[in-house]
Amino acid sequence: MSKTVQLRIPRDRPGEMLTLGDEERQQIVQAALVVLERVGVRVEGEDNLRLLEQAGGGVDKSAGVVRFTEDEVMDTARLLARDWPADKELDPTPGGPGTGYVVGNGGSLLFDWERWDTVAATRRDLRNLTRWAEGMDGVISSNQFCVVQDKGLDPVLQLVDSFAIMFQHSTKPVFFYQPTEVIHLKYLNRLVALQRKRGYNQIIAPNEHVNLPLTLGDRAIKAMLARVDAGIDPVCMGAMTTAGVGAPLTAPGLATMATAEVLGALSVVHRLRPQVGLMAALTGGVLDMRTGGLSYQCPWAIAAHYLAIDVFRHVFGARLHYYWGYRNANEPGMQACYEWGTLNMFNRCFSGHGATEIGGLSDGNIFSPEQAVMDIAMEEDAGQIMSGFEFSADAIGLDVMLEAGHDVQAYMTHPHTREHCRRVPPFSDFWLRGASAASEHGPGRSQTRRLMDRAHETCVDALKRGEQVQTDQLLADEAWAIVREMAEELGVAAPEPLID
Repeated sequence: MSKTVQLRIPRDRPGEMLTLGDEERQQIVQAALVVLERVGVRVEGEDNLRLLEQAGGGVDKSAGVVRFTEDEVMDTARLLARDWPADKELDPTPGGPGTGYVVGNGGSLLFDWERWDTVAATRRDLRNLTRWAEGMDGVISSNQFCVVQDKGLDPVLQLVDSFAIMFQHSTKPVFFYQPTEVIHLKYLNRLVALQRKRGYNQIIAPNEHVNLPLTLGDRAIKAMLARVDAGIDPVCMGAMTTAGVGAPLTAPGLATMATAEVLGALSVVHRLRPQVGLMAALTGGVLDMRTGGLSYQCPWAIAAHYLAIDVFRHVFGARLHYYWGYRNANEPGMQACYEWGTLNMFNRCFSGHGATEIGGLSDGNIFSPEQAVMDIAMEEDAGQIMSGFEFSADAIGLDVMLEAGHDVQAYMTHPHTREHCRRVPPFSDFWLRGASAASEHGPGRSQTRRLMDRAHETCVDALKRGEQVQTDQLLADEAWAIVREMAEELGVAAPEPLID
């Protein structure tokens, strides 16, 4: 029998999605268990299959898969972390989280404002972006902005070299995206130690992902095992389940496959390293049948993924961490702002937290500092909507209303207004508000153009401020020494440090 399932916000329990009944949740779980028992997880690499066979049964070498019984999967599910461990949360500032914005998305390309096109980022681009973030008001830390594609730069060395560039040119915390090779763990751990000397702490990302559909790659398994053996605990396995490509083109079908992929990957981890804690994550999308393209953050995809989140919460009592922040827009502007504003408020209502990828475009493939400026302005407004208000008899201000009567000036000059004006956070002045904002409208200058120009001017000004900041050269020299040592181990040429 078919029924319609809708998302709704339980206002007394933020983050809890009352989308399904127990019967529907169990249908999804049981279907996922059948998939894992009959289809199994495809595992690349004969050595990985051999390790899994030695650690337990269910390995079919001819098909290259490992299958799990219902009991095995449910044992894995019982080990899922109920939340991120408090002592290992990323806290990028001494003042604590929630005091500013983190920029950077590890994109493959950089949006070049002058050319109005995407370009491969150079080491010099990364240096300039770091200086921009250094001078940007409201930015408290940076992730790696772009994958550097300088000619002659070894791709394995690139991640550590990029971290060293950012470390040298910033006094704020700088963070790298997840390591892709086993050798990265060795050298990134040493760079993390340099961050601690500045008073900042970060963890090496604990997550690996399933490939579509139900496949664990050789690199992902080896990198995951290296993380565990390096002391990273717990480990997070994520899925990028996509309806119409790696899952049925329905919301329940997507939720079922996402459940199977996440639990299957975690069961592989549990069999190979039974002592380690487990976390689950999800990012996915849907195939657009009109164009053949994929959308990772259209409203339908987000709503469908919340079905899987609902299952993990109510059946397993665990949090399925949903990474959101991708958008389809591939240049700064109206579409990017629409997607950010709409999806940001949707996610805040359901999960209680805001953005994860400020400045990112084209499903995480592009970084734009101009878009980051607009994203921060949107984040400030969204944060105020969700931050709540003081409530008291004084806040109601009945005496003020009675005294003022119909006199506007009485409110504007009243002591109560002067007292509370300091407590009301000013709204973002980035957006052009009110009738006065239309005063410069004309055939050659629209409000949209003014906003875009302002975003770019903000970036230019921030870069100028960032250039004036002095960093710790001794620690920067230590970072370059680590890069040179890694280059020597790889047998490749070490790049020159960007001193100026």
